[in-house]
Amino acid sequence: MFSPSSILQKLKNSSKSSNRILSKKSALLPSTIPRSDDYQLNPENKFAGDYIPPIDSTPSIEISTTSSISDLTSDEIPLTSAPLTLLLTLVQTILTIIPFITCPIAPIKINPMLGPYPTTMDAWGAKNAYKMVEDGEWGRLITPIFLHAGIIHLLSNIVIQLDQVKQYEYEWGSPLLLVIYLLTGIFGNLLSSVFKPGVLGVGASGAIMGILGARIGEGLVKYYDRDGGIVDLTDTICAVVIVMGLSFVPFVDWPAHLGGAVSGLFLGIILFSWFSRKRRAKWKCFSIIVGVGTFLGVSTCISMLFLVDWEQYKELDDVCSHYEEYYAQFGEDFVCECDGNRAADWYNKYSNNDDNGDNF
Repeated sequence: MFSPSSILQKLKNSSKSSNRILSKKSALLPSTIPRSDDYQLNPENKFAGDYIPPIDSTPSIEISTTSSISDLTSDEIPLTSAPLTLLLTLVQTILTIIPFITCPIAPIKINPMLGPYPTTMDAWGAKNAYKMVEDGEWGRLITPIFLHAGIIHLLSNIVIQLDQVKQYEYEWGSPLLLVIYLLTGIFGNLLSSVFKPGVLGVGASGAIMGILGARIGEGLVKYYDRDGGIVDLTDTICAVVIVMGLSFVPFVDWPAHLGGAVSGLFLGIILFSWFSRKRRAKWKCFSIIVGVGTFLGVSTCISMLFLVDWEQYKELDDVCSHYEEYYAQFGEDFVCECDGNRAADWYNKYSNNDDNGDNF
């Protein structure tokens, strides 16, 4: 005969036994297997009495906002999620439109980009290597990033910017994107000053190429680090190839494109190596080497600027006179109306209420 107490005890033992069996079976279910990065961060982690080996290679970069961002396409990312890209595009558009209002538009045979004369771009801060070195106007390494030669030039850049750059801002965050955008744009203009010292230059192409180069650097880090899967670089590489292919067309600043892409690649390797969750020693060492190499490259470019015989480019100190003489050779009756002094006079005329008493 079984007493009530013995029956109750058997039921309790049976319940404990079934729970142990269920626990062992649940260890085999995918939903209960811990993530590989959790295991690697905590090697002593045990599950069901055994070590669980790494079972997936999900990308793991701390600056990403979510692990599934790379699966999103650019069309699925709203512009409101990329405020910096939107702001850059807006500023560049405004600074392209204003010269149309204040300065004459050049004929297509002079500026096929449907924009103003080169003198206007110089007045607004185009890359002018002579003025940078001789007059100390080093701000001209930055201002060209926000200027464009015309409507066609602007549209060709903002199409890539609103497609590719928008997606990378969503993944990396606005601060990191701004750092890469400005630094690579500056280096692109610096390299252009070395290889094309006698040419004025404007455009955000160098900075955009820098963003694409940084994306490739990120992909290399993730691939060789084995901390994450392969980043889809198909669109990025295609964009780089197309832009570099067009870089040797007349009126296109190929050193700015090349400088932006190369500096972006190096900067991407440096930044994403240090942001990697594992922070392996080999990547730290490699990123330091790349960083030193980048510093030496920038220093070399700056040094080369001071070795140029700038006397042969002295006409760039007075861009207006230079282009008035230049266009006169082709029968163009060009009068410079937007050089630096005249642009300042135009501004003062309205701001100081010289004409009609209105205060703008």
